[in-house]
Amino acid sequence: MVNSSKMGFVKYLLFAFNAIFVLCGIALIAVGGVVLSALNPQKPFYEGYLGAPVAIVVLGVFVFVLAFLGCCGAIRENYHMIMAFSVLLTIILICELGAAIAAYAYRSKIEHAIREEATKSIHEYNNNTDVQRLWDDIQSSLHCCGANSTADYTVLPPSCCPEKPQDCTVDKAYSKNCIDVLLGKFNEKIVYVGVTGIVICFIEVVGIVFGCCLAKAIRKYEVV
Repeated sequence: MVNSSKMGFVKYLLFAFNAIFVLCGIALIAVGGVVLSALNPQKPFYEGYLGAPVAIVVLGVFVFVLAFLGCCGAIRENYHMIMAFSVLLTIILICELGAAIAAYAYRSKIEHAIREEATKSIHEYNNNTDVQRLWDDIQSSLHCCGANSTADYTVLPPSCCPEKPQDCTVDKAYSKNCIDVLLGKFNEKIVYVGVTGIVICFIEVVGIVFGCCLAKAIRKYEVV
């Protein structure tokens, strides 16, 4: 065992950061789960574009497991475990940054695809009961009417009118179109994912630095 007050400080600091990593892993899983749950009612429009929250959940599991590796390495002062922890954490950090860049690059394409899917779907309102049920739920819960506007309907459905659903006219209907509301909701949830990711990335960088410092100190004393 290495006996050094300086290295002991780094060791316990790394251990403390790994305890935070455990909480971060749980937080990532929770945030990803909440976002997926919130978007689930409108899943047909978002399906295929939920990679970010799914990745956050998977990442949370990896961070949670990796934190235990870091804790074990710090307690046992094991050079190889600490280096494995630092390298794996670096790989995760690179993957996170790559995913963030890709998500930002494809943002406009995702918005266009959601608009296209919603516009296509609402044309099936009168011919498909599942589509009708979906749009009625969206319009009632999100307080909007039509994909692009009330003009999407020849006769407005009751779900477009909050006060007099049986006598629904344009002047009584929700004024917002549902595509803008859906995109707003989607972007809001993705912001939560992004902010969480930024915080986790910062903590990971600190963990990598302390991990490398501890590994270097262990190797130095092993050589001595």
